[in-house]
Amino acid sequence: AARIVRLGGTAEVTVRVGAKRSQLPASPAASTGKEHVEALCRSLAYYGAVVRQGIDRTDEIGDKGSADIFTENSLGVDKDLWFLEAHLQAER
Repeated sequence: AARIVRLGGTAEVTVRVGAKRSQLPASPAASTGKEHVEALCRSLAYYGAVVRQGIDRTDEIGDKGSADIFTENSLGVDKDLWFLEAHLQAER
């Protein structure tokens, strides 16, 4: 939000606005823990891909500050996804 305001925009940071604008597909109802973790992995992987697109776009327009924010976020998403996927590997 601070970066948006710094660049002259208006930060709309309510849950309602976030849900309305989200590109993440809705998660299906999960009946088991494994199904829930699988759904979380799919959503997190999708989000990570969107974040990496943000890195590319902001880098192309020369906004190194925003690209750095996206990059930092991407590293966290990749780590979290790795942890979640490890739970699925444990059952094999």
